[in-house]
Amino acid sequence: MTIEIDSAQVVRKGSLVNLEVHLPADEIGYRDSQKRWQRIYKDISWSSLFPVIKQLQHYSKDSLYGDLKAGVSIAFVLLPQAVAYASLAGVTPRRALMTAVWPLFIYAILGASRCLSVGPEAVTSVLVGVAVSREVALYGGDPNEIAAVMAIIVGIGCLLLSVLDAGFIDSVFSGHLLTGFVTGAATLIMVEQMSELFGIRATKIVKDASTFQKLTEIFDKENGFHWPTLVFGLSCLGFLFAFKYIKHRFDNIHWLKAVPPVLILVVICIVASVTMNLEQYGMHILKDVPSGIVPPAVPALTLDRINHLLPDVITIIIAGFVESQAFTRQIAAKSFPSGDRELFALGAANAFGSFFGCYPSFGSLARSTIQRNAGGMSNLAGVIAAALVLVLFLAASSVLKFLPKATLAAIVFNAAVDLIEYDRIIFLFKRHNFGEVFFFLACYCLTFFLPIGQGIIFILLLAAFLILRKSTMLNMELEGEICYIADGKLSKKYVDVKYHPEATMKNRLLLLAIKGPLEFYNASRLRRRIELFLEIERKLLQNHESKAEPNAFSERLFVNAKEGLKSGYCVIMDFRMCENLDGTGLFVLHELMHLFKERQVTFLMADIPGAFLPKMEQSGLLEMQQGRTFATMSEAVEYFESLE
Repeated sequence: MTIEIDSAQVVRKGSLVNLEVHLPADEIGYRDSQKRWQRIYKDISWSSLFPVIKQLQHYSKDSLYGDLKAGVSIAFVLLPQAVAYASLAGVTPRRALMTAVWPLFIYAILGASRCLSVGPEAVTSVLVGVAVSREVALYGGDPNEIAAVMAIIVGIGCLLLSVLDAGFIDSVFSGHLLTGFVTGAATLIMVEQMSELFGIRATKIVKDASTFQKLTEIFDKENGFHWPTLVFGLSCLGFLFAFKYIKHRFDNIHWLKAVPPVLILVVICIVASVTMNLEQYGMHILKDVPSGIVPPAVPALTLDRINHLLPDVITIIIAGFVESQAFTRQIAAKSFPSGDRELFALGAANAFGSFFGCYPSFGSLARSTIQRNAGGMSNLAGVIAAALVLVLFLAASSVLKFLPKATLAAIVFNAAVDLIEYDRIIFLFKRHNFGEVFFFLACYCLTFFLPIGQGIIFILLLAAFLILRKSTMLNMELEGEICYIADGKLSKKYVDVKYHPEATMKNRLLLLAIKGPLEFYNASRLRRRIELFLEIERKLLQNHESKAEPNAFSERLFVNAKEGLKSGYCVIMDFRMCENLDGTGLFVLHELMHLFKERQVTFLMADIPGAFLPKMEQSGLLEMQQGRTFATMSEAVEYFESLE
């Protein structure tokens, strides 16, 4: 290999000599590639592959105490929640409890969020239940096996998205759109629990029906209340609400925060069910709860089943991941993990759990909040919670069969109430941003009046439309002149009149600054925006100079050519903040120049970045603009003033 030294680039500074060495292009590419891979290998370490190692590097007794307290607190909430969510997902309580164990172990090893509590989650359980019931109704099969198949497809999907660096998808479906969807999903969960909670014997309800249809069927005149169940269910719900109020009212009592009201309610209701024999009063109880760990087995994954479940799986991945990231962002704003890393961890947790009969699982806001408030310092809290849930299940499975279903309905109903972000909704309406309020209500209505699977598809289409609309908008500002004294001299600067109403705008002169790229997806808007600005300018000038002739400026485009250059308009376009300019942008500028020439409008360009000059020269724009291209906006304005 030969090294070329440019002798012209030898510069002496004292006793030092600087040489500019020119390597062949292929050698430079090879060395750049080599350095890049060296950096990648350097960044790969055991702690990056397994974040729990980094979390445990500075582990202490206080950290262990916090994790133990958080793990126990989560376990006492997770055990009854898992049993309750089984009805939402359409699986047996044992499968739901397995979902509360195995994914937690895997996420604890691979997950980067210290505060996220993975496991059965209300919205995901509803989506799984809808898909499972439809699959069973159309094609048959065991609901538990179908749910496990969904888990492995969800896991593989998350892993693929992680490899494709698709962690950004949490930004697609967030903000007021996510709030509207979650509020609608919470409403659906509450409606689904009304039958067991209030003792309404409704037999016509279809699992895949909309919230509105289910609500109509539940309160049909033919359906009656079972009064013992109604009284018992409302008592359970009142207990949870009262305990929540007491915790909020006396939040300064630290030991009270660690008390799990759900577990206390479950114990009380089981004791009441055994001692009072509630089943003899017509109340529904769990009865059969299989004991023991589900033996590992490969999910029955077939191409037909993948085709049937794929749309629901995509919905579950997006909804579950976005919720998990939203919860993580809310709770751990200062240490927000990578979306790609979280996709990998959640995918591995779901894929591994599917071999033990688990259904898809993601993060839970309620349990994550409990983990943080209880002092959880690392992912070890999740391991402790999973181990304790497993032990409690194996020890108490024979007792869980006495648990009334009204109690489980109250637990799920209470969890659904907690899903609604009341503060965020109130803030949304207080801002008086009618666009965001409209889209929030639209998402809620789509979830309420359509089956939740269809509703979320329409919401995703709405989110895609908003993103596309936002990204294709042309960011161009209308500028005005501000005079100021600097170093004893009068100086001028040009600013956006939207944010500086004190700026002066001259008659028949439009100062435009393009901010951002001018490319194929937004270049067509440039002409429309200029027409709009000129139309406004013309109307203002009309009101000022020619009130007696309201139709003096009735033409849509610019000025009459007969008026001549000095009485026409001038458009000065500043490119200093233009990020990129492609072929479509050049073509639109070319069209505008011809149109300006026909209408006798003076068109000047200012502050063109050096990277754009070769493109403009090749396209012939610089030749067309010869003598009308300036280094700064001030020079362009002075040129226009000299024409007058």
